[in-house]
Amino acid sequence: MLLSSDMRDWDKDLYPTFQPRSVLMTTAEFIITLFYRIDNQMLDVPKHPRASLYPSEVVTLGVLYALKGGGKRAFYRWLMRDWHTWFPRLPPHAIPASRRGNLLFNTAH
Repeated sequence: MLLSSDMRDWDKDLYPTFQPRSVLMTTAEFIITLFYRIDNQMLDVPKHPRASLYPSEVVTLGVLYALKGGGKRAFYRWLMRDWHTWFPRLPPHAIPASRRGNLLFNTAH
């Protein structure tokens, strides 16, 4: 088993110019970076006239949901509690039960 000091020496031998560093991001920095990367890839995707969110917002929320795990309700509460100012056009929580299956879309029928 290699200890961390052994790994550092091994890395220096193979990659003498490589300086390993720990990169810690806040949740805000992560969301901004994620949205920026997704938005840049989706510049040509138009927003549907009746949609409340832009496609890149929907994809960003979907990726966050997949990474965060847990249930839809817990995810929605987390979004509304901590990030509602970043996603102001999220549909309200009082969505009819028939439409509660997908909280990221606000589709008017």
